[in-house]
Amino acid sequence: MATTSDLQLEEPERAGRRTEVAQRVAWGVFALIALAALAGLIGPGPLSSATVTDPSGLVRIDYDRFTRFKGDSSLQLQVQPAKPGTAEVWISSEFLSGVQIQQVWPQPDTWTAANGGDVLTFPVSDTDPVTVEMQVRPDHIGMLRGAIGVPGGEPAQFWQFGYP
Repeated sequence: MATTSDLQLEEPERAGRRTEVAQRVAWGVFALIALAALAGLIGPGPLSSATVTDPSGLVRIDYDRFTRFKGDSSLQLQVQPAKPGTAEVWISSEFLSGVQIQQVWPQPDTWTAANGGDVLTFPVSDTDPVTVEMQVRPDHIGMLRGAIGVPGGEPAQFWQFGYP
């Protein structure tokens, strides 16, 4: 038969085990957060940026996979002209409706709506590619999908995730 003093000894042991388990879980959570940060899920790192190219090879997009709601982000487009003197890039309306365009450099000669998106036209010398820098500000939290390519061609698909 257990005495009162035996029961009193078991209670601190149980509490000590619970505390030990809680500490191990907390350390595990902290380790996961640190690994996520180092990987680039919540800041700069190998998973934070990406590059995609359209199937024709005429447009390359360098972008941030993870952004902040109402925070500045940039896309760098490398556009190869389909014809001498002019480089055109098509951007899906799905992407454009999820961001505020802050700046496009260099300024396009024309910006027109076409086929579920907008077409930006840039003057180029001969057949040299043009590098276009787009500063955008995401308008929502969560997944934002987009597509960028040459007009009439198969675009490169990409996504960004906006944190609160």
